Amino acid sequence: MQMGSSLEPAAPSPDLPFAAEGYRPLFELGRGGMARVYLAEKTTRGLRRLVVLKILEPTLATDPEMRALFRREAEVCARLHHPNIVQVFEVVDEAASPFMVMEYVEGVSLSQVMARTEQRLPARLHLHVLLQVLAALHYFHELKDEDGNPLHGVHRDVSPQNVLVMHEGAVKVLDFGIAKVRNPGGADATRAGVIKGKLSYMPPEQLVGDASIDRRADIFAVGVMLWEALARRRLWEGVDQPGMMKALMSGNIPSIREACPWISKTMESVVLRAIAVKRDERFASALEMQLALEEALHDFGGA
Repeated sequence: MQMGSSLEPAAPSPDLPFAAEGYRPLFELGRGGMARVYLAEKTTRGLRRLVVLKILEPTLATDPEMRALFRREAEVCARLHHPNIVQVFEVVDEAASPFMVMEYVEGVSLSQVMARTEQRLPARLHLHVLLQVLAALHYFHELKDEDGNPLHGVHRDVSPQNVLVMHEGAVKVLDFGIAKVRNPGGADATRAGVIKGKLSYMPPEQLVGDASIDRRADIFAVGVMLWEALARRRLWEGVDQPGMMKALMSGNIPSIREACPWISKTMESVVLRAIAVKRDERFASALEMQLALEEALHDFGGA
């Protein structure tokens, strides 16, 4: 799925339940606090294919709540069928450590692209990536359950680290592990007052753990990414976390006009509306922001 990090052969381990299901781990691609990710091979009737396996950290596998959260992530992802979203094929829950089987996508994260180009990724190309991110998010935000009821999905962790750029130019959004969806008959995955996501791409309402956050939190995150694409630097560069939190809560967000004196008024208005501190002043949907950004791209020669 993501080939930018150093790859280490996956040594045989009793912690890995893949073999019993016919998967052969090849490399560990990465790990976080909750899960490990492996590139693996599956052979079916003589046909071999590469997949990505995401396994719940074995030390957490005995915790019923963590297993339930992992299962919930898999169920949300299994509903998603969009060209700009990494697809989940199945979840194996019976294993000692449950794992998801995901499509293998050969590419690198947008954060790695930005690092390798030293933030000099051409703006027109960078904005092309963000347009695809917005398309993926609008699809997710509009997702409905089997009865046609809106799920009111919010990704909550939109950032360059969770955007995968394929070598052919296509873009995939991944990691819906802390996504919020309507969950009738059950508790929400995140209680009020609990912060989840990356601070540097977080809107004020998410920072304070507001349980009522909606799709406009994701729009704010893309707005920060847009600011950084144009300015070719981080929005909160040189600001520590306490300073970032104070500035965010007071609405003192760095000026895009000061960072980019050349920016057109049309593009400036897109940025300002996306990162408005008051969510009612932001775009109402990712599609609305996508259309506004496409219009502003005329200044760059079109999308």
